[in-house]
Amino acid sequence: MHGLFNLLSASKEVSGPNTFTENETIAKYEIMDGAPVRGESIPIRVFLAGYDLTPTMRDINKKFSVKYFLNLVLMDEEDRRYFKQQEITLWRKGEKAHKGAGGHTPSPHVPSHLVSAEGGPQGSESMIRDPPPDSAPKAPVEDMTREDGTSPKEE
Repeated sequence: MHGLFNLLSASKEVSGPNTFTENETIAKYEIMDGAPVRGESIPIRVFLAGYDLTPTMRDINKKFSVKYFLNLVLMDEEDRRYFKQQEITLWRKGEKAHKGAGGHTPSPHVPSHLVSAEGGPQGSESMIRDPPPDSAPKAPVEDMTREDGTSPKEE
């Protein structure tokens, strides 16, 4: 048995009466070579930073769309192919708020009329929370419980 995993892009552009469609294979991975064990799961991690991708866009002004798909192909010993395709949604991760001497740094993606005097989005709170002054940091093991119900601090 042999397994392949592909990342596909499908874009569509409408110009008057014409529709242009482009399908592209962005990445191919071999995920399995050999007979699988029943119930076996194969974790897959795909790092997307190395690819020139845009966020998923659906029917922008009924003229343009970009969709992404994961495609799984399994081939058995007799070269029979089994397919499964799943649409995925990609989006851009928002910028993290950093607390510095000047407060927030405005994002270039936020329109200026939505930015407060401090530089962050209007009506937003700081994403960084300071702990209350009277709380001491706990050791990571203090709040944990073992499978047998005992606590590491009981030893």
